[in-house]
Amino acid sequence: MRLNLPVISNAADYSLHFNDDVWPQAAKTICARHGLRHTAIRRSPQGENIIFLIDESLVIKIFAPFRENYLRETTALAFARGKLSIRTPDLLHTGEIESWPYLVMTQLEGHASRAVWEGVGRANALRLFPVWASQ
Repeated sequence: MRLNLPVISNAADYSLHFNDDVWPQAAKTICARHGLRHTAIRRSPQGENIIFLIDESLVIKIFAPFRENYLRETTALAFARGKLSIRTPDLLHTGEIESWPYLVMTQLEGHASRAVWEGVGRANALRLFPVWASQ
């Protein structure tokens, strides 16, 4: 079944379609594709990507095709796995749905990293990176 996801090529188009009604169905289609049983799918209000929380255990991120965020994030998750002193999400599935790349990863307990980083402030965040890198 074709969902007719929007065709976009720039940030202005992306902003226009960010809250389209088709995204929840895209998340359900991704769940079905990978056999992910669930009782609840809810859209995350945060993030520059289209993000869905699947129950309390998984995250689906759908990335804009014109950006390089998908490659950066999947590469970083694969690289960091088991190498840090802090937990990182497990990358479970990757793919494309109508030319939109996506990933499915485990959801970590706690607060969204975006909210935490906003509270820390840029100067403090820059001081934390060397500490984490040395562990």
